[in-house]
Amino acid sequence: MKRKKERRADPRLRKLMRVYVADPADALDEVFTGWVVDRSAGGVCLSFPRSEVEEGNILMVQPISPMANLPWIEVQVKHRRQKASRVELGCAFVHRAGWERILLVD
Repeated sequence: MKRKKERRADPRLRKLMRVYVADPADALDEVFTGWVVDRSAGGVCLSFPRSEVEEGNILMVQPISPMANLPWIEVQVKHRRQKASRVELGCAFVHRAGWERILLVD
């Protein structure tokens, strides 16, 4: 089956990317790993096993990469979806100036 070409202004790129995710509101200051499922100029879809994150929360995301010192990118959770044992979070970039960093890292 041929996949339809997206017609939105900022098409989603579907390529898994492993990332660190931190929740600034977490009292334990825990960093966990997850996956970027897809990404666009407006945000990312994150997938990971943690389920306490709610819509409206701010998260910090950093690509896991051999390139040293990649910056943390701030995203806001716009929607959440339970998928089997994982949670998918649709997130929007808080500051658009940093979105290209997460799009360009392999």
